[in-house]
Amino acid sequence: MLCCMCDRRGLPATRDGPGVKDAAHAITSLGGAGPEDFVARESTTPQERPEVVLAHGERYLGEWLSERRHGQGRQVWPDGAIFEGQWRNGRRQGWGRFQHAGG
Repeated sequence: MLCCMCDRRGLPATRDGPGVKDAAHAITSLGGAGPEDFVARESTTPQERPEVVLAHGERYLGEWLSERRHGQGRQVWPDGAIFEGQWRNGRRQGWGRFQHAGG
């Protein structure tokens, strides 16, 4: 299932177009560290990062591979919906639990 807030590359979608050219412009960190702090080395192993706020107010806490959500993670949408589970290449994929807002 595709994430409704991401373009087909798994990058956060923007209101100005189908996707962002630079994920650093769409992601801000609640902890003060931005994506640019994690770009220094390319890795093939997912890495845990501080919680980030995506383009439309979604909050994601979990593992990243390069600039995409990849591995275990939890995303909370502004309306209260929650997905906790596996991510691959920026999309929800594999085992996980989705809880709609209000139950």
